[in-house]
Amino acid sequence: MWHSLHSITQRQTFDSPAYQKKAFSRKNQQAPTKPNLLRSQREVQHDNRLTFKKNQVSNPINYKRVYLEQKRHLLGSIQTYILHSRNPANLSNVINKHQLLTGLQSLGSVASALKKMKYYSLKKHSSVNSTILESLSRESRFDNQQHQAKILQVDQNFNLTIENNQIYGIPTDYGIINYHFIDDGVSRYVKLLHFDNQISDHKRVHLERKRQLLQDIQTFIHTGSSSWLHTARDNSEILQGFESFGITTEEPFTINNGSKRYRISPYGILHDVDLESKATREQDWRKFGHDEHTVFLIQGKEYKMDENGRLPLPEDYVHKFEQVKIFKRN
Repeated sequence: MWHSLHSITQRQTFDSPAYQKKAFSRKNQQAPTKPNLLRSQREVQHDNRLTFKKNQVSNPINYKRVYLEQKRHLLGSIQTYILHSRNPANLSNVINKHQLLTGLQSLGSVASALKKMKYYSLKKHSSVNSTILESLSRESRFDNQQHQAKILQVDQNFNLTIENNQIYGIPTDYGIINYHFIDDGVSRYVKLLHFDNQISDHKRVHLERKRQLLQDIQTFIHTGSSSWLHTARDNSEILQGFESFGITTEEPFTINNGSKRYRISPYGILHDVDLESKATREQDWRKFGHDEHTVFLIQGKEYKMDENGRLPLPEDYVHKFEQVKIFKRN
């Protein structure tokens, strides 16, 4: 009995004054020995509540620390390149070339950064050998030409000029976007020159589909086969693509001042204008079952075959199959 009462009196609860006194005593004994440990975390006690001022210490693993550490690593790589190795491998340790480009631009500009690097390298009596930096310089010029590149449009003679290794501004749903048409002697491809860290999925898909269309147009120009254009898209997308260059369904156009004239129909199909026009004008329509009762309504005008089964169309006739109607009249 006495043992039970003694145990009860010795037991302390968290709410008892004795426990709080002991806890406060232990807190003083375990106080940090380094006075600057919580220097940036100032504690103020009001009504048993603990509040923090704005300069509190945040979690060590946070965006700001990671960003600053990446910046430190980038600047360290640039410093090593300038003062010691001049080896591009020291710069390739960064995540990607765009991050390096951004880092160099933060020093002023890519051009000025390259000038500084060359200056320090010359002081060391050595030459700068950096393919990466030259590539970055070119990409920077491409990016700066975002609003300076020539817009890809037909000229007054309805000729569409697309040269290799040139940058063109392409009309898109998101304004004029630069694309680089590349021919390195081994392969031909089109590269998107647009950097947007906050690009939406819809915009990314749209610009990529535009790039693929431009690349297929590049292949079409090289091979002469329009089948490349129809392998991965609807005809309506092809029509919209050519219309963005100022090409209409009414006027034939040429590419790179070539002799062959093309026309795109309202159905998004490319036609060899001169070949189809000549065939319509010179072929014997009697072979297709037509006779003197057949009427050809072509572009609003009626024609009948002559004694050779041919149609008396003008020499400059431009065939548009959707504007041809054939019927019988007794």
